[in-house]
Amino acid sequence: MEPSYLIQRLRKPRGSVNPFSFGAGGPYGGFTPEALVICNTVWSFDYMGAAQFEHGAVPKALERIVQYAHRGQAITQAICLDEQVAYSLCKQGTEQEVAQRITQMYTDERALHLLEYCGLQDSLKSKNPDIVGWLELENAYMFFIDENMFQGALHLLGGG
Repeated sequence: MEPSYLIQRLRKPRGSVNPFSFGAGGPYGGFTPEALVICNTVWSFDYMGAAQFEHGAVPKALERIVQYAHRGQAITQAICLDEQVAYSLCKQGTEQEVAQRITQMYTDERALHLLEYCGLQDSLKSKNPDIVGWLELENAYMFFIDENMFQGALHLLGGG
């Protein structure tokens, strides 16, 4: 697996699409308006503040997930983080490394040298209750602390 560097934060759906979630990367960040509406039924994209998240990087990672899910190579797992759980969707064969990285994001995300703040620990401590999902762009995996949002992502992406 490639080192994790870009992790897109996912918010609880807001009921309307923010076309500027991707800043200067265009109003839809490489998504069609229709695709953003579909994604927004499960999550909303948090503005990341870095150009690396713009110009199609996010939809490309989602497309990779859809591809391996449709080939039957998607694995789901529940990862215990102290007394809480994170649910992940990743490619078969990467689940152990994904679990280790998510655990590292929880214990000390600074050790991973991510470009932008992930906030998993703060979300689990209810300091940021709207951020409940994440999409890792280099290796195309997702994880959630909200089981309903996780189930919605599985349904949307074909991983369930």
